[in-house]
Amino acid sequence: MKKKILKKYKRNIDENSIKNIIKILLEVREKARERKDWKTSDNIRNELEKIGYEIQDTSSGPVWRKI
Repeated sequence: MKKKILKKYKRNIDENSIKNIIKILLEVREKARERKDWKTSDNIRNELEKIGYEIQDTSSGPVWRKI
């Protein structure tokens, strides 16, 4: 189902929108990590990986890239 949704709306999403969405998700993930809510943190990372984005945690914060 997720893939259908992505295919349906992908053509309407520009690069800046994707960057903004990822930024928001990473902020939510960082707050979850601060609370030691590893389940939420891992779920966000895993869902981003499923749609082609890798998250790396660094000493200066998370870094993402398209894979």
